[in-house]
Amino acid sequence: MAGTGAADDYAALFTADAAVIGFDGSQMNGRAQIASEIGAIFAEHLTAAYVGIVQDVRWLSPTIAVVRAIVGMIPPGQQEPTPDANAVQTVVAVKSDDR
Repeated sequence: MAGTGAADDYAALFTADAAVIGFDGSQMNGRAQIASEIGAIFAEHLTAAYVGIVQDVRWLSPTIAVVRAIVGMIPPGQQEPTPDANAVQTVVAVKSDDR
């Protein structure tokens, strides 16, 4: 299981006012809630390795892009993604402070 530091590292990838919609439709708003919710998941469950293949990047401005990817998860102890867990995800990426 990943520790809470991993959840903090994950949340740090998002803007302070980020909005995340989970696979189950749940919502997380802001870095603090993202870290808290992901930390609870990491504490309660063995998490799968996450893999993705970017399918499309559409630049809305020099610092904002919409990224679409096909993603999957490799369960603990396995070597290949589980096809029934594949999904399409969309991210609005913002370049800020050279990140």
